[in-house]
Amino acid sequence: MNIQPSKNKINMEKNKLKILLLEDSIHDMELICELLKGAGYQLDLTHVDNALAFTAALHGSVYDIILSDFALQGYDAFGALETSKHICPETPFICI
Repeated sequence: MNIQPSKNKINMEKNKLKILLLEDSIHDMELICELLKGAGYQLDLTHVDNALAFTAALHGSVYDIILSDFALQGYDAFGALETSKHICPETPFICI
């Protein structure tokens, strides 16, 4: 007996995202994770909350997507975008 997987099933491996999240609010980070998981994504999440950690994470790994808070103490999405464009220009960057 040959059982074929349903075409309507979500392929969770295809929906696995390696995310770099620049966010200084734990509450907002949890909310973002909840929403993405609820949409069917498996998350491999790296969470950072400042410029130094953000830059180190970009140098340390390759991500599918970067999500950034707009305003952080001493740093903002414009600075984060510039940094990411220099280190990994091919990685999509979304400001939340």
